[in-house]
Amino acid sequence: MVKIRSGMTADGKIVSWDFKVYAAGDWGSVTFYDIPNQRTTAVPVTGIAWQKMDTAGDLHPFNVGPWRMPGVNTSTFARESHMDVLASKAGVDPVEFRMRHLSDKRMRRVLEAAVKQFDWKPTRAPSNQGIGIACGTWYKTCVATVVQVKVDKSTGKVQVERVATAVDAGIIVNPEGARQQVEGCVSMGLGYALSEEVRFSNGEILDKNFDTYEIHASRRCRRSRLFWSTIRNWLPMGSPNHRP
Repeated sequence: MVKIRSGMTADGKIVSWDFKVYAAGDWGSVTFYDIPNQRTTAVPVTGIAWQKMDTAGDLHPFNVGPWRMPGVNTSTFARESHMDVLASKAGVDPVEFRMRHLSDKRMRRVLEAAVKQFDWKPTRAPSNQGIGIACGTWYKTCVATVVQVKVDKSTGKVQVERVATAVDAGIIVNPEGARQQVEGCVSMGLGYALSEEVRFSNGEILDKNFDTYEIHASRRCRRSRLFWSTIRNWLPMGSPNHRP
């Protein structure tokens, strides 16, 4: 669980950021956006919790933790969702809003690369379009992804139309291996959002195998494009496969 409280000026500048993450690890919880007054709190702290083999801390008697390591997934989803909310409140295009709060050259480069290849059309939310943007970082790897989806209003089914991802993981030693890892992670993220679900009934787990637990297949995304945005003096980061 993540709770975020933020403050913004009348002209759309974020001036305060209070980020609290519970039982999902503290990795990736500190924001890379330029905010003068910010505080990040994780309960419990990942390293200490793992050493004690107690990821619940004093929250409750059950051992919990991030859904699959790395725990950065939870914090990334919460942070980027909140940035979209603030952009909407400010009446600013989500990409422009992020750029206004980014001085990190590498993150700016991947964001610019992703929206360029996607052919992003600036608009203010809500736009009645199924298009979203998100940025993330893990082990000094910077990532930006744009996704377009189509929703069948009669059934609620979501069809992924296209995805554009830009990655800066330093110099890529094995391009094909890195490409497969990142494309696999994109597909995995879409599965988390659209199809993967564990159902319970009266304390019993109903989904015990892959006949009912639906893994997202790459073919369900009609178009996917990956671009490497590398500053040449950066050495390999070592973890382009860990996509936020």
